[in-house]
Amino acid sequence: MAKSQLRFTGRQMEWGKSFTNPALLAGLWVLFSIQEVLDCYSPEDLATLQETAQNFLM
Repeated sequence: MAKSQLRFTGRQMEWGKSFTNPALLAGLWVLFSIQEVLDCYSPEDLATLQETAQNFLM
């Protein structure tokens, strides 16, 4: 059967099935974590962190 992904969590679910509470809560956890980072760091700090992370990948 075909699978679909929930956007924030990356969890896979079968097409036509409704979301589950654990999947919804996992998505909210990701959303709140992202919001916390955006509230705590300036755009310049995030750009510096991005450069540092990219250096580890190369």
